[in-house]
Amino acid sequence: VLARDTWLADDGIMWPSTAQLFLAPVTAPHEHDTKIGCWKNLYGLDMSRVLPTAKSMFLARPKYDYDLPAKDVLSDAPAVIANLDMHRVTVRDLEVISSTFTSVIHFVCVLMRVCVRVC
Repeated sequence: VLARDTWLADDGIMWPSTAQLFLAPVTAPHEHDTKIGCWKNLYGLDMSRVLPTAKSMFLARPKYDYDLPAKDVLSDAPAVIANLDMHRVTVRDLEVISSTFTSVIHFVCVLMRVCVRVC
């Protein structure tokens, strides 16, 4: 978006031309127990006082290399949370994307699909 606003001419071609952002709720109990739940009983010691720090450290950054098993996805299909026209989207548009789920989830999986319109 910043590069487009800086260098793209008014009649320039933007690739990708559109994008969709999807969000899927994920339960991943094994991953949760391995990284967060394990602090409740670590080698027989109650380390639960470390839980808030463990949660914030683990959940603060994306896990882009995780092989997500299909059984851990809590929906039949990911929800579309944004349809973006890459010619018009602003940084502010991207900062306020939101969605609501009514289930207990451990994580969310975010996917993106882009479309290149040939002129």
